[in-house]
Amino acid sequence: MAISGTPTEWAPSQIPATTAQSHSLSSLSGDKLRQIALMGQRARILVTDDSLPIAEALAGSLMANGLETHYALSGVEALQRLTFWQPHVFIVDVNMPEHDGFAVARVLRRIRSTCNAGIIAFTALDKDDFIASGTVRHFDGYCRKGGTHAPLLALINGMLV
Repeated sequence: MAISGTPTEWAPSQIPATTAQSHSLSSLSGDKLRQIALMGQRARILVTDDSLPIAEALAGSLMANGLETHYALSGVEALQRLTFWQPHVFIVDVNMPEHDGFAVARVLRRIRSTCNAGIIAFTALDKDDFIASGTVRHFDGYCRKGGTHAPLLALINGMLV
């Protein structure tokens, strides 16, 4: 289900984890996004969303833009995929049953092979509700669902070197 409106995005330390103040993107901190070195490899992205249509559509859109993309329909499935495939960037829905996106991001930061990967929240929540609903420090960015995937793609590409 798409949410009307323009997707918004922010970069890692641009939103303080301890406050839900509303900021325009231009007034936020100028800190750089996490940089992920591809070392000549094709970028690998794992989309984690409990909605099959959303996961398939987003994965297809990212693949059409040249990114090697897989999807998982739960946090558990995403973690299971790590046994045979290591993504550079994780796109994680926040509101999922069993383990929400905050729990998934927290676990990914604790795993040696994924602790330096990019993690982007992709959610229907607006920025203030996202900040208020959990610990955002494990995420490198945020993009609201709805509209085109261009802002999300820009955020991903901004991380890849």
